[in-house]
Amino acid sequence: MRRRQFLGLLGSIAIARPHHSSAQSTERVHRVALFNRGAPISDTSAYGAGLIRGLEKRGYALGRNLELVRRGAGGRFDLLPSLLDELVASNVDVIVAAGYPAAFVAKTRARSC
Repeated sequence: MRRRQFLGLLGSIAIARPHHSSAQSTERVHRVALFNRGAPISDTSAYGAGLIRGLEKRGYALGRNLELVRRGAGGRFDLLPSLLDELVASNVDVIVAAGYPAAFVAKTRARSC
């Protein structure tokens, strides 16, 4: 499976179908956190662009109903737990952990809560 297809699939799993808003209400902005052991994931990177395209196919658009919150540890694994705690405290809707170290920290932290 190609990376872009995988990231599109990941985006569709991470966020359910967009809710249709009524004519009188404003559309809700969904906050998606990108959590990575390296540098924060940019919109132009292969992972970021694939995720954004996958979410756009499902009705989410940056600046309209989607906000990406990015955190990267810059290769310092000791920073991952504090970055994850920061994301949880910021009340994001979903956290996408890119790579094994970030996913491992997210999984172990989720079990301790």
